[in-house]
Amino acid sequence: MAVLVLVPATLSIYVEKVYQTVVAEKALLSFGVDAQHISQPFFGSNAVVKVASMHSEYALRLHRASRSPQRIDRELAFVSALRQQEGLRVPCPVKTISGDYSCTVFQDGNEFRCSLLTWIKGEPRIPGHGFGVASARQAGAALGAIHRYSQSLTSPSSASSVVGMEGDFRLSRSVREGDDAIVTLLPELAPLTRALRQRLEVVLDAMPESGVIHGDFILKNLLCHRTLGIGVLDFDDSIMEYYVLDFAGMLENLDQVHNEGGLQTAFLEGYASAGHDVAAVHEYRCELIALRHYAGIAWAIGMLSEQRISKDYFDEVTQYRSAEIRQLLAV
Repeated sequence: MAVLVLVPATLSIYVEKVYQTVVAEKALLSFGVDAQHISQPFFGSNAVVKVASMHSEYALRLHRASRSPQRIDRELAFVSALRQQEGLRVPCPVKTISGDYSCTVFQDGNEFRCSLLTWIKGEPRIPGHGFGVASARQAGAALGAIHRYSQSLTSPSSASSVVGMEGDFRLSRSVREGDDAIVTLLPELAPLTRALRQRLEVVLDAMPESGVIHGDFILKNLLCHRTLGIGVLDFDDSIMEYYVLDFAGMLENLDQVHNEGGLQTAFLEGYASAGHDVAAVHEYRCELIALRHYAGIAWAIGMLSEQRISKDYFDEVTQYRSAEIRQLLAV
């Protein structure tokens, strides 16, 4: 499983663009939180800091510049509703003093969009180190609950009103229509993208249902707790998309270990326990994992363009993921 490693020079450039302690302090004032301690930031799609007040702990997110306040609000409205309707262990969005899900902080001529969520207990685990069959089954049930709630939004318009249409069907559309950035930067991948496009059509014919998906349901976004069970983080990529594509990340994660059969089966059993059919997921496992690798290449291109990863790391990621796609599709 590829892990994002930022070299010091690249990290310093990125940190200066997206995080300053004074921004976090100003944002917390908007949420009415008297912080006793603000941790060092950690970085993914957003900069995140852990905040401790007298009685509670929170996760403060400083969003990437492309994320609009409307998109943040709709994401957090979905998370809040999911928590209430399904009882899923997800962070609880905290509203500002004025009743909004996000605030905007202006600092040194820059604009920072921030949101606050309650901190949930648990740690990310991997197979062989705390993530076993029981955890895989719980993870599958959690994904099933997300999709079940999404299906309760009875029409595409009601679903999109919760999450918004920014980026809808991004992955499937990228494969079907072709990603100019991938073909331009990596022209040698053109045969792979054509093969993947053909396979995707078969997968979507078998499982054509769509709705709001998590968008990045992977091990690092799951928190394991001995008594509380699985917690789900990071709905930042929630969009309208085909439900079947939400399996790709976990199937890829669990494909990295020797016990992949047991864990993948347990994961899909958990999903089925929420009332879903998983037969096609079993059948098209290789195609779905290949799609995840394709998405990883697109991710690396975006990260490189924002100077968030080094060129050496970009080459490592794209070469590895290209080789995996070739093997999975036997191209």
